[in-house]
Amino acid sequence: MCWFITLAVNGEAAEKVRISAHTHSSVNVAESSGTTACALFKPEMAKFLITMGGCSCSLFHEIRTAKLDSEKKRAQLRRKGWSEAKIERALAESCEANKRNAEARDAARDVQARRFREFVVSVFDEGAEVQVYCHSYQGSVVSEQLTRPVHLRVTRAQFLASGFPAESVVSVAG
Repeated sequence: MCWFITLAVNGEAAEKVRISAHTHSSVNVAESSGTTACALFKPEMAKFLITMGGCSCSLFHEIRTAKLDSEKKRAQLRRKGWSEAKIERALAESCEANKRNAEARDAARDVQARRFREFVVSVFDEGAEVQVYCHSYQGSVVSEQLTRPVHLRVTRAQFLASGFPAESVVSVAG
């Protein structure tokens, strides 16, 4: 279960993607023609699978909500003989530590995702038609069936500021 980003550009911009992807961020750019996401774009567009460390999870920032199963944890601590006050302190400390860890992890992910968006905008600024699609694959990138995505247009500024939603073919516009 990983995110994978497919970037599609018009033919003239394909060489820019190949050459300059590594100068904007440490992403891996692989030409893609055999993934199911390729069918979502115009046939004449060059398609690239964009990854970092084997997937695109660090390049696509999904808002996550962490659910702490406090009742289950509370029951475990009661079985150990802990007092209610001690249990409450432990749960509060655990929750705070989880929050700090998530904030640090999200800050690093935000930097990587921002660099990726800056790269996409730099390709757009060269006059290219640019489309992006991100999907959380449960199976093979090559064979997983995708649902029909929504097609959206976002401005350059919107794309830079907040990125793009998953499961949508997003076109960057002026």
